[in-house]
Amino acid sequence: MDKKKKKKSTKKELENEETTIYKPVRPKKIKKDKKDKKEKGKRKKHPKLRRFIKILLIMFLLLCIIGGGILAAILYRCIWGDWAITESDLKIPFENSVFYDKNNEICATVAGDENRQIVNKDEMSPYLFDAFISIEDERFREHSGVDWKRTIGATLSFALHSGESSYGGSTITQQTIKNLKDEREDSGFAGALRKIKEIVRAYQAENILSKDQILELYLNLIPLGSDKYGVQTASKYYFNKDAKDLSLIEAAYLAGITQAPSTYNPFSEKDPYTPLGENKRTKDVNKRVKTVLMKMNELGKINDEEYNNALNDIDTNGIKFERGSSSQNTQLPYYLEATVDQILNYMTEKEGWSRKEAEIHLYGDGYSIYTAFDPSIQAEVDAQFVNNAKNWYVIVKAKRKNEETGEEITIDEQRQGAMVVIDNETGYVVAGSGGLGEKVDSFGTNRMTIKGHNPGSCIKPIAVVGPSLEEGLITLGSVVDDTDASYGSYHPSNWYGGFKGLMNMRSIIECSTNVPEVKLLKNLTVEKSLEYLSRMGVDTSREVDDGLSLALGGMAEGLTPVEMAAAYAMIENGGLYREPLFYTKIVDAKGETYYEPEQKTERVLSEQNAWLLTELLKHPIYGGAGTGQQTGTAAAISGQEVRGKTGTTNNNSAAWFCRIYKILYSISMAWI
Repeated sequence: MDKKKKKKSTKKELENEETTIYKPVRPKKIKKDKKDKKEKGKRKKHPKLRRFIKILLIMFLLLCIIGGGILAAILYRCIWGDWAITESDLKIPFENSVFYDKNNEICATVAGDENRQIVNKDEMSPYLFDAFISIEDERFREHSGVDWKRTIGATLSFALHSGESSYGGSTITQQTIKNLKDEREDSGFAGALRKIKEIVRAYQAENILSKDQILELYLNLIPLGSDKYGVQTASKYYFNKDAKDLSLIEAAYLAGITQAPSTYNPFSEKDPYTPLGENKRTKDVNKRVKTVLMKMNELGKINDEEYNNALNDIDTNGIKFERGSSSQNTQLPYYLEATVDQILNYMTEKEGWSRKEAEIHLYGDGYSIYTAFDPSIQAEVDAQFVNNAKNWYVIVKAKRKNEETGEEITIDEQRQGAMVVIDNETGYVVAGSGGLGEKVDSFGTNRMTIKGHNPGSCIKPIAVVGPSLEEGLITLGSVVDDTDASYGSYHPSNWYGGFKGLMNMRSIIECSTNVPEVKLLKNLTVEKSLEYLSRMGVDTSREVDDGLSLALGGMAEGLTPVEMAAAYAMIENGGLYREPLFYTKIVDAKGETYYEPEQKTERVLSEQNAWLLTELLKHPIYGGAGTGQQTGTAAAISGQEVRGKTGTTNNNSAAWFCRIYKILYSISMAWI
């Protein structure tokens, strides 16, 4: 009975189930399908999104690792590596360096070049420290090298004002590092890197030096006008007095012009020794000085009485400017300037210093510099280049481009000159001059060591004849046909016009022919000629495209008189080139040898070929062809064997003469 009832109920339930399932479930099934489609779509999209997010995370992590590695490398180099600041970089003894001549007699004492004279705190006005701190870095005494409040403020100001800020974020310590290292990159990765180095070095400097020492260094480095560095040079220029004698107002003026020295320059360009009268510039100057004084009073550096008295003095009497010389070493001979330049090049290479750092150390570390300078020979050079200069001045016609129109114009120009004398026994430069007349500027144009002038025919013995002898292409008995020749668009001609036909080497050198020399260079090749010049110490890095005109002195940059004299000294030295040095050693303040230069040597010609070349070079002096100027017969000296070669160029209105006094000296002269 129960089984039957169960079967009936099951059947009934099934019937009821079919009824209940059929009608309501079908629409639900449709809804479910839609939901499934959405979920299916989501399932299709999610894997790609997840992969994308994973890639982004991986890239972010890689960038963090790479960035962290770069930052770690930068910090390592700044703290322990070659970017680190050391005590020797920062501490300057402030002792003048002394130059000695070849006889160990003092020939010069230097305290800096025309742009900077090193002075210590005791040689500065007591107002200078307070004035510069007040206007440049008021929390200087409190921070540890970086003023983060000021840095963040300057950064926000920079961002909110489209890349412009009314003030900088650098502290005096940071500015000292920037000026010392002379690194000026301001944008991109290079700018960011410089800023990181500057910050790390500032902290290092604060751990090495006291605040007063940092200020002392800063005030010796800071630019205060065009080519005027340090408060001593600026004091001399603007007030014609030493930095220790500056008044409160004068110290405030120097502190106030750091951001724009030219804007506050009190002197007229037309009349540089007379201060400007009442005009906008003097009003700007007075306003700026008053701003510095107000800041000093606000910070308690000066009291109310000092402040009010200074304001009253400015309003009543104005600021008293008196232009003086910004040069400390105007009488330093050209020779010693070239010596300084050679030493600075060594220091920057050896120590990794900037040029400015090297100058600070050279002028303030109390070095004793022993040179090859020969006063007796220099006296002979000065007799002509200084005492007799007026007889050498020549007005020449020179072609120049008009700066406004770009047109070529002809102007009258005074010819200048230079001379270099090398001792053939040592290869050292013993005397020289970088210009005609009295020397009025310190570290200006020194023509002893500058390029830019075509050497003319003086180059023939060292660029063509000597190398051709060494390569076995010619002998003293060789004959070259002086006849018309063309090489593409290049058509060389002789200075005397016409041609002489077959000529031997003695006549070619004596007459200074052009066409035969070009033919010799064609056979030698320009590449081989430049190779020989390079071995003689000539910088030929820009002389690769000169072509056959090189035989006549056609060069992109030319030679310096020092390079030319050294090349001719090589001939007299049996074909062995010796680097032309100006000094023999540098001794530090402790009496220890800081550096003793090793003279570089290289054999360029064999002794036999060098001797043959000296034989050829006697013909321009003693030969009879041409005029005295062309043959150099005027250079003959009674009782002394002389060898030499003339050279002229119309393009630069320049004339050269190189001579070798047998056994004694090699001389290079250039009239420019």
